[in-house]
Amino acid sequence: MLRICGKCRSCNKAYRKSAGKYLIDLAADEELLAGRRRQEWRFMEKSGPGVGVHFCDAALMDDDGNFLKTHYPRDNQWETP
Repeated sequence: MLRICGKCRSCNKAYRKSAGKYLIDLAADEELLAGRRRQEWRFMEKSGPGVGVHFCDAALMDDDGNFLKTHYPRDNQWETP
């Protein structure tokens, strides 16, 4: 039986059922770019046990998948100012 219980509760339930070392919270309207999981995995492995969360920016796209902008401002080298 499908039960709608909200995003936070759903994420918490998924976390409790997970068995891996890392967990990706990916919503239905999100898409992981090619190589992103590996890039984040490398970051977490390099950071060590003192880091428990990794957050990245969002690329906003239109209905046709065309890039519009990032959520956070970026300079020409894609660095946040």
